[in-house]
Amino acid sequence: MKIKFSGELVKEDTNILTRTIAKGILSQDLAERVNLVNALFLLNEQNVVYNVEKDAKSRSFNNYIELTMINRDRKVTVGATVLNGYGPRIVQINDYPVDFKPEKYQLVIHHQDRPGIVGRTGQILGEYDINIASMHLGRTTQGGNAMMIISVDMPVSDEVIAALHQIDGFESIQFVDLNK
Repeated sequence: MKIKFSGELVKEDTNILTRTIAKGILSQDLAERVNLVNALFLLNEQNVVYNVEKDAKSRSFNNYIELTMINRDRKVTVGATVLNGYGPRIVQINDYPVDFKPEKYQLVIHHQDRPGIVGRTGQILGEYDINIASMHLGRTTQGGNAMMIISVDMPVSDEVIAALHQIDGFESIQFVDLNK
């Protein structure tokens, strides 16, 4: 795991932010209580190697945090910032430029960039009485790979995810519950 702090953050003590990130990651999977005091200890206990970097240059943001997580078969990079008047924003996921507020329940969908996918997604969610709070799209190239982030008002069942998987052009769907 690599945490990179950029911009004005490099002048600050980022230890509490590092511990908060570790706590958030570990809380998803560990049964024992993770807190800011034991988060880095538990990270080491789980054999997670972590590295913290600071770089004064930022990607057009006053403050920017980039988290990269690597396991045996996957690498995920998430970039975040805080925008005045708008609060925390996720502005990058892997190679996708995005801009959305982290919400309680979200669907992260990788798909092909083609007409009809957004409409069909909304139609299926509506059939299951799932309200869309917000939707954000990012793509690498026109007609290429794309990502859709949908904030919803309630948890999404496996049945709904199975129905969404029937949409031609969908590659993967992940339900994210930030309550955990």
